[in-house]
Amino acid sequence: MKFGFRADAALDIGAGHVMRCITLAQALSDRGAECTFICREHPGHLIEAIRTAGFGVTGLPVLERSGTEKSPYASWVGADTAVDASQSRAIFDAQGCNFIIADHYGLDAQWERAVSPAGRIGIIDDLANRPHYSALLIDQTLDRAAHSYAGLVPDDCITLCGSSFAILRPQFAKARARSLELRAGRAPGQILVSMGGIDRDNLTGRVLDVLTALPSDLEFRTTVVLGATAPWREAVTRQAATSRRKVEVLVNVADMAELLIQTDLAIGAAGSSAWERCCLGVPTVMAVTADNQTEIARAVAARGAALTAGAADAPGFDSRLAGAIVQLLRESDLRSGMSHAAAAVTDGLGADRVADALMELIAQ
Repeated sequence: MKFGFRADAALDIGAGHVMRCITLAQALSDRGAECTFICREHPGHLIEAIRTAGFGVTGLPVLERSGTEKSPYASWVGADTAVDASQSRAIFDAQGCNFIIADHYGLDAQWERAVSPAGRIGIIDDLANRPHYSALLIDQTLDRAAHSYAGLVPDDCITLCGSSFAILRPQFAKARARSLELRAGRAPGQILVSMGGIDRDNLTGRVLDVLTALPSDLEFRTTVVLGATAPWREAVTRQAATSRRKVEVLVNVADMAELLIQTDLAIGAAGSSAWERCCLGVPTVMAVTADNQTEIARAVAARGAALTAGAADAPGFDSRLAGAIVQLLRESDLRSGMSHAAAAVTDGLGADRVADALMELIAQ
């Protein structure tokens, strides 16, 4: 059995789509499947990361688009949708792929039908805003239910919705019990800042400024995590070196679970990494860095699993962020309750559940 993945990373797109596809591909490989990828060569792509993970990948150049497509995410495709579909189908067919998995906001039923007329395709989505021609759909958004896709997927589409299907690397489920045990009653001395692997707008730098300005009686160390393709990496490193606070910058962290175990308070984007922090019960202040993160932040905060400072580009964000951080640092009961609420959101076994569902579907 061979699965073909279509996903992209870029300065505008971020790293999350490709990273969760790598995780799912690894789970499928553990079950005896072969996996291969197609990615456009956007600035900030993660093609080498896919190869490093052990998977074949075909890189396609970014092409000039006609500009007639109306989707707000059309530019993320890197080509007209019909052109991308034609190229993708030719490659997947030549490679003998039996089933396609697409994780891309810029693709919809038109692309899916062109790539796999028989509907042998699975979709990873978070938006529930467009039709799909798929045999299986995964949406890991907290409290998302199958009825959100009524009329958007075929009647016989298997729909896996909710944070129990969050696609996390195995390291998080393995570290979960130890993280929750060590967290009980611990004083808040370690802060983690993780605004996404790319962080195009350097929100990390703003967060460091906020942390520097916090009351001097609050003592803590800060660790910043960035991806190798983050455009502001050097600037953040210089800022950390001159900060009056103790700040360490780490790039391409391999064992994020172990780092989160040592974290007492995280400041992070409300994207895919939100599920990692929840799995390990890490008290968190979330920032909304893209429109598609708004619902995630709202749902997680409503569960008491995090505080949210709202949209990073909204007025008053820095002051809301500072207030939430101070509140969590000073209130041990709040941190404890938040840790328990976060841990209840997901157990970290979503990738296994999705891979099992895919293998069962293929076997039918």
